[in-house]
Amino acid sequence: MNARSSQHSSKEAAAIADLAQALRVAGWHLERSAVGIDILARQSDGRRVVIEVKGMAARAAAASVRAQLASALLVARARAAKLGAEGVPIVAVPALSDRAIADLESFIADVAPGQSWGAVDARGRWHLVGSALSGLEPPAPDRALAKVDDARREAPPANPFSDLGQWMLKVLLAPRVRHLQLFGSERLPNIRGVLDLASRAKVAPSKASAQVAALQRAGYLERSRRELRLVRVPELLESWRHAANAVVQDVPARFALPAAEPAKRLDKVLGEHGEAAKGERLCLGLFSAAAKHDAPFVRGAPRHLYAEAHSDDDLRKLGLVAADSASADLNLRIARFPEAVFRGARPIDGVPSADLLQCWLDLRGHPARGAELADEIAEQLELGKVE
Repeated sequence: MNARSSQHSSKEAAAIADLAQALRVAGWHLERSAVGIDILARQSDGRRVVIEVKGMAARAAAASVRAQLASALLVARARAAKLGAEGVPIVAVPALSDRAIADLESFIADVAPGQSWGAVDARGRWHLVGSALSGLEPPAPDRALAKVDDARREAPPANPFSDLGQWMLKVLLAPRVRHLQLFGSERLPNIRGVLDLASRAKVAPSKASAQVAALQRAGYLERSRRELRLVRVPELLESWRHAANAVVQDVPARFALPAAEPAKRLDKVLGEHGEAAKGERLCLGLFSAAAKHDAPFVRGAPRHLYAEAHSDDDLRKLGLVAADSASADLNLRIARFPEAVFRGARPIDGVPSADLLQCWLDLRGHPARGAELADEIAEQLELGKVE
């Protein structure tokens, strides 16, 4: 297998032994290698790989782990080139976190897109990327480590349609739905990995990693070396809109002082409300927001104001009072998923308005000509072109 085992740290030696065993189980033949090569393996079709393992003796900063992976990459490529093989770098660390994986994914995407690589830890967690490493499984952990892994597996899986999950779905769709304009009118590059998703969505890497895993588990996301790509988008959108509207709470309200033109009064109130703290955010929703995005105007459609709170005091601050449906100037829709709604909202003519995809989600099943307007919005967003 290798001729320099005495030069390896204990972590490197353990990782090499485990990888070698996994290769054997997967049907690879281990060749006697030249001096300096950690693992040289060959498949029945003649394909050969040179694996270079670099280890970290203790927990280290992300930059140090990246440096070790870069070193392994250079060595693996150099040695593989002499043998007509594929070089594969592996970094072995004491503990592998979701954040570390995301950081390394981003690093490889920058310096060596398409490269097969891996990261393994002392607890038996492996993250292997690329066809050269497909099908490899880590050895069974010992009994103590198994308890840790069992606890991790017993944690409930992330819900892709949670509050932050829905927001991240918008972020994932934004590069392919140009007219969504979540981040302005400029065309966005594809999302390269978990760390890129976390950065754009402004969420913790662990949240982004859990969302990606949940979408993969549901069959709605494909993860390549170059991008995170949503698939089966029409099915995803249908499942999403049902989840987003499973429970809807509308509170009829009217202006305390009668308004000749309630829509203009509402715009004025929102414009004066300004940027609010979490818990007090507001924006136009449904038909009212769609009209701000130049979607067709639906005469007689109910006005909707998205809000996080709806106490009598909250209403008074907006010049509103509770009303019955017949006398209401608008419906206060209580945001069940506030991050998904308000993070995507943006001011249009000074009036905060829900994003156009949120309008589609809310209107697709709305009884008051909502489906008709939703079809218009889908055409405006070109959702039919997103497969």
